[in-house]
Amino acid sequence: MDLKPPQDPFGRNVYCIGGLPIDCIDMAAASARVRAAMRARERLFLSTPNLNFLANSLSNPAFRASVLHSDLVVADGAPLVMLGRLLGAPLPERVAGSDLIERVAADLQAENALAKVFLFGGRSGVGARAHEKLKDAATGLRSVGFLNPGFGDVATMSKPSIIETINASGADFLLVALGAEKGQAWIMANRHALTIPVLSHLGAVIDFWAGSIARAPKGLQRSGFEWAWRIAQEPALWRRYWRDFWKIAPQLATHFLPWRRDRLEGLKELAPVALALETAGAGARLYGRGAIGAAALGQWRDLARRALPINGPLSIDLREISFVDLDIQAQILLLAAARADRQATTQLANVSPALRRQLTHSGFWAAMHAAAL
Repeated sequence: MDLKPPQDPFGRNVYCIGGLPIDCIDMAAASARVRAAMRARERLFLSTPNLNFLANSLSNPAFRASVLHSDLVVADGAPLVMLGRLLGAPLPERVAGSDLIERVAADLQAENALAKVFLFGGRSGVGARAHEKLKDAATGLRSVGFLNPGFGDVATMSKPSIIETINASGADFLLVALGAEKGQAWIMANRHALTIPVLSHLGAVIDFWAGSIARAPKGLQRSGFEWAWRIAQEPALWRRYWRDFWKIAPQLATHFLPWRRDRLEGLKELAPVALALETAGAGARLYGRGAIGAAALGQWRDLARRALPINGPLSIDLREISFVDLDIQAQILLLAAARADRQATTQLANVSPALRRQLTHSGFWAAMHAAAL
C-alpha cells in the first residue's frame, strides 16, 4: 500500500535549538501525532534527540541532516529541554522516546485499537526476547516480527531482501536499534523504499521490552537524572556522557550564551514584517526587512508553501534582515530540507556580518549546510 506524504512541514510549532529543529510539543500531542500517522498510513520519520544527538550533530553533518529531514522531532533529554528554554524555545516537557512508545501503546489500548510493530536491530538475542514478550502482550502494540542484520555498514543492512522482509510484515511502526548514528543513517538511506508509515531509531526501547535493562524509577526520570541510573545499569555509558559534555560545554560559552544575548537585543526590534517571494527565471527570491520572529510565522508559512515546489534555486535574501528568531530559523531549515528532498537548492544571500554572527551562535548557520544533504 502506498504511503501518504508527510503532513505540511510548515504547520509544525518548531524551534532551532543548537542547529536542530525541535518540535514544541508535549507527550499527549506527540502520541496523537504518531497514532494519526499510523491510522492514515502517512509517512512519519520520528527523531528523538538528546544531548548525545546534539553533540554528534556538531561534527557529523549527515547525522544532523537526519534530524532536519525528520517529520517529528521531540526533545528526548532533560538537558535539551533546559537548553531550549535558555535559548528562547518554550519546550513544555521532555518527551523521551521510550516514554512516548509507552504512551502510544496505552492510548491505543484505551481506544481498543492495535498497532503492529517490527523490531530491526538490537544486541544479539535482545530483539528476539523483545518480540516474544510483545507479540502476545495485552497492550496497544503487538510485535509482528524482528530482524537482526548483524554487524556491517548501512549498505549491507539495506539489501533488497532486508527491505522486502520488513515491508512484508505489514507493520505500522518500524523500531530501529543500530546505534544512533548508524540507525539514523539507515533510515535516511531507506525511508523512501519502506512502506511502514512510522519510522524511528529507539535503541534502548528494545532493551527495555526484552528486560535486559530496567527503566529508571519515574521520580528519577522526572528529576532529569535518569542518566545516572543508566550509568549504573551500563557503566560503559559514562564515557559517552563525559565525551558529550565536553563537546557541548565549549558551545555553551562560545555560542549558546552569546545567542541568548543576541536574542534579547533582537527582540527589542521585532515588529510586523512584510515578507515577499518573487520568481526570477527558473528560480525565486524570498526576502523581507527588519527583525523576524513569531509575528511573521503566518507570512513565512504561506511563502514557504509556495516556494517548496519551485524546481529552480531559491535564494533567501537577508540583505535587509537584522534578526531571525529561533522559530523562523527552524522554518527555514524545514524548507531547505524539504526542497533538498526534491533535488532543489536553497541558499542564504546577502547576510551581514552581524547577522551571520547571530546565526552562527544559534547553530543555524552550520545546520543550513546539513539541510541540503
